[in-house]
Amino acid sequence: MGSINPWPSTTTNPPACFYNQGGLAAWLNQNASYKLLFLELLPNGGVITSTMSSLHYDPTKVPLCTSVTTLSMQQGKKYNDQLSLFRKVYNYNSNAYFDSQINGTTPIYYNFLTYTELNDYKSSVGLVNKLYNFDIMKNVWTFPFPIAY
Repeated sequence: MGSINPWPSTTTNPPACFYNQGGLAAWLNQNASYKLLFLELLPNGGVITSTMSSLHYDPTKVPLCTSVTTLSMQQGKKYNDQLSLFRKVYNYNSNAYFDSQINGTTPIYYNFLTYTELNDYKSSVGLVNKLYNFDIMKNVWTFPFPIAY
């Protein structure tokens, strides 16, 4: 049986509620201790941090811009539907993984009911990846279960 650390520990994954329209930038703006860590991981992040410091700015206090600022009602609904589906599958898979760790069993991950649902999920992963950039996040947090199918 493995131990499960509370989030935002770097040895566990973010909870499903972490994923919202604000993206990683909005979360980092509220969690300055992680902002410096992520700035170093971003392309040109070290340059940005050193430039800000040389101009006497505190990088933890300079807000990052979110990826999405304006959506029509139709775009907003589609966007929320995709985020909702992503969170549903992510939450299921996360719970399956942690349950398997506690009980010493093999996790059973989410099975899509239809091909349409699978394709919708793939689209949602693309959207969430634009907001959260899993390539950068996996350098900080653990994702022990599948995100993309």
